Amino acid sequence: MRKHYKLHINMHDEAWDGNKLNKESINWEEQKNSWMFFNDNYQVTLEDLHLLGIPMVSKSDDIDLKDKSVYRFPKLSLPRQKVDLLKDKYNCKVIRDINKADVAIVSLKLFDTILERTWGSSISCHSVYTILKYMKDLDILTDKALIKVQAFLQDAPKSSMVDFRINRTYHVAQGTVRYDIYQDLKDFIQKNQLEDENAQSNWLLPVKNYKAFNDLINLKCKILLDTEVSSIIDSELAVIENDEYDNIISMVHSSDIDNRSLALEMLANCNVEKSFDVVSGIYFWDYPYLKNTNNWNSVNVKTLRNRLKSYEGNHDTINIWSFNKYLSTLSKDRKLTRFAADRTREKLMKTLMGNIVGKESQVFKVDLENLYIAEEIENTINE
Repeated sequence: MRKHYKLHINMHDEAWDGNKLNKESINWEEQKNSWMFFNDNYQVTLEDLHLLGIPMVSKSDDIDLKDKSVYRFPKLSLPRQKVDLLKDKYNCKVIRDINKADVAIVSLKLFDTILERTWGSSISCHSVYTILKYMKDLDILTDKALIKVQAFLQDAPKSSMVDFRINRTYHVAQGTVRYDIYQDLKDFIQKNQLEDENAQSNWLLPVKNYKAFNDLINLKCKILLDTEVSSIIDSELAVIENDEYDNIISMVHSSDIDNRSLALEMLANCNVEKSFDVVSGIYFWDYPYLKNTNNWNSVNVKTLRNRLKSYEGNHDTINIWSFNKYLSTLSKDRKLTRFAADRTREKLMKTLMGNIVGKESQVFKVDLENLYIAEEIENTINE
C-alpha cells in the first residue's frame, strides 16, 4: 500500500509565460486512496491477493475443515444449501464472530468491491523526480512554477506512486518552441523508460475501505475462496464435459417432460463449478424449458437455481441484448471460457446476425471468423 498523488502538467495556452510554464501549469494533490498494484486484468485475481499479503489458502487440499468454525463474508457465490452440505460432511459450524473462526470464506467479488480499478498507470515518485529535474535543467519553468514543483516533492514520500500526465493543446503547430518543448519531454520520458507504454490500469484502495482491507490483512484464521469450498463440496460429483452440451440440449428441448426433468436433474447433480460453461449456457438460453419440468421445486434444483440466479429468465435471440448479457455475466463471475465464448458467437451468427449479414445477404456480409469479442471481455476468458 503506497500513498497516491496526482501531478498533471498542463501545456495549454494560459499555462505559458512566454516560453516558460507558469504556476498554473502545475496541478498536484494527494489522492483519497492508496495505490495497491498494477496489472492488465479487468478483475482481481488470486495472484493479486497473494501480492497484497492476504493470507489465502491456495488450494482446498491445503486445509482440513473437519470440526472447524467457519465465517462467511458477503458477496459469496455459495448457496446456503451448499454450506449445509459442508456442515454435514465435515461437522463444521458457521459462526458470526470472525475473531472466533478457524476458516473465513471470501470471494474475489468481495475484493472487486473493496478495490477500485482506474484506466492508465501511475509511475514512481523517483521517475517523476527525474522528469521534473529535467524540466528544471531545460529552464522551462518560471520561479513560481518551481515553487509548486518543490512543494510537491516535499510532500510526496519517495515510495509514493503518481498519476503523472503531460497535457497539451493539440492546435499548437509543429516547429514552434512550445511544441518542441513538449516533444522533447515526451522523448526524454520514452528514452529513459519512465512510463510504461503498455500499462492499462491501477488498482487503488479508497479511504472508505481502509478498515475492511486491514481487517482482512490481519485475520488470524485461514482464508479460503468460495470457489475452493464449492470444489470441496462437489469433489465427488460428475463433471459435464463440453462435448455433452448438444445431447443435453436435445433432452431439454424434448416434448417429453420426463426427458426434460432428467436433463435438469443431471445439471443439478453435477459438479456445477467445473461444468459451469455448459450448465450456465443451458440454463440461460433454455430457462423456459427447464421450468416446465417435474422437479423444478426439488431441493437439488433449488440449490442450482440459487447458484444461477444471475442467469435466469427468458432470453430471446431477436436482439443483441441477451448475447451481451450472457458473456458479460460470465465474465463478471470469472467463469467465461473459450467454449462459452465460441458457442455464443456461433449462436449469434446462426440466429440474429445470420439473417441480416450472413451468407444470403446481398450487400453486407459477416462470417464467424470475423465476428470477435470486445477486448475487455476477451481478456477475462479462462483458457
